[in-house]
Amino acid sequence: MSTVKPEPTSMNVVIVGAGMAGLMCALECHRNGLNVVVLEREQASNSRGDFVCIGPSVRRIVEKHWPTWLAEWEKNEWHADISYYKETGELIVGGFQFPRATGRIFLRPQLYQMMLDQAESLGIKIHFNAKVTRFFEEKDLAGVELADGSSIWGDVVIAADGVHSSSYKIICEEKVVAQASGYSVYRTSFPAEIALANPVVRERWGPDVEAGKEVFHFFIGPDCHANVLFGKDTVCWTLVHKENDQTSDESWNARLDPEDAIAEFQRICDWNPALLALVKATPPGGVTDYRLMWRNPQPKQTSPLGRVVQIGDACHSFFPTSANGAVQAMEDGASLAACLRIGGKENAGLSTKIHALLRFERVSCAQLMGFLQRKMLHNFTSESVAENPERVRRGPGKWIADHDCEQYAIDRYDEAKDHILSGSPFVNTNLPKGYTYTPWDIEHADEDFKSGRFNEELFVSGPDE
Repeated sequence: MSTVKPEPTSMNVVIVGAGMAGLMCALECHRNGLNVVVLEREQASNSRGDFVCIGPSVRRIVEKHWPTWLAEWEKNEWHADISYYKETGELIVGGFQFPRATGRIFLRPQLYQMMLDQAESLGIKIHFNAKVTRFFEEKDLAGVELADGSSIWGDVVIAADGVHSSSYKIICEEKVVAQASGYSVYRTSFPAEIALANPVVRERWGPDVEAGKEVFHFFIGPDCHANVLFGKDTVCWTLVHKENDQTSDESWNARLDPEDAIAEFQRICDWNPALLALVKATPPGGVTDYRLMWRNPQPKQTSPLGRVVQIGDACHSFFPTSANGAVQAMEDGASLAACLRIGGKENAGLSTKIHALLRFERVSCAQLMGFLQRKMLHNFTSESVAENPERVRRGPGKWIADHDCEQYAIDRYDEAKDHILSGSPFVNTNLPKGYTYTPWDIEHADEDFKSGRFNEELFVSGPDE
């Protein structure tokens, strides 16, 4: 495994946002010899969140280059069995592992802390309470202006500050319009001992916990679904439901009480009593109701001179049902770092454009896969799952799992450079096998699938793939 840091390139990189994309990019930029500073608007490290799925394409980066992180990775990854139930609690099918391409579950706070620990051990500077109000660029430099009026400059500025990033002003001029999906998701995570103090919860999940098992239970309701992730120390639950203007918001700040969620559960149907008991056991003020918004693929991800570039949610947001948002954000970080190292300081602006060329079509396909997954989940009924149980076991395709984003950047950099500079032919090969990239948008995605324009078999994989 590589732990050797290349010689510094004297390239200065400013990363705005210390989330999954920003921290991965910071770590990989540092490993590739770049000078890194990270700016985060939060006042302190953000330990919010419940769980994320991280697939083999990200683990591959960690295995190759980050041995101490890998040790923590293997210690903290969950090996949860997944089972599908009717909303009443009746088992439909289950007792199997997640598909290989989906990867493993991590508690987001633990994964985030692992990345922070790596950054701290390397001396990477992360400035909290640093609120960026403006991005700008000149011929050979880029910078940001902070809320206190100060400015920070670098050879490249990387916007990794999420869906509300102001970097669109220098990249797209107009912000990509967010379209309401009509759905929202209640999410929370809290200590398992609190939940298990409830006798109804303990009767349902206590035996699994006592046996040392981790379980992921998927409850299928009418045009909705609920998840429960239960382990020895932590429990998470979610409910994807019709959005509610009183509670739904595109923000991860937890502010709701369990009673808010219970009212929605009870409005939908008669759920299993243990699931309702679990929701009622949630600590007050600990529930998020995250409004799910669609955004069309955004082809333009760099400023005119290439000195400012977006990664992660700043340029491609994902639905939770894709099980791929964090994966693509972290792939972004590693890909961009590789491109910047290859191009060097003198080609920094060009390297960001090469990165965008290598990444956009792949990420657009992953977003389309997420749309397909959401549509599939909301069309499930207990009857359809019982008739075809293998269908619910499908996840991200092999094209997601088998990709090596760093090696792809190394292998295709020069070819992509020639395409940008001289218009020579270039075809991405990091897409679903057999698929030729076709632009798409939310407005027509439903009819495109119905018409057969997109073959869903190319995008997803079976349980053993």
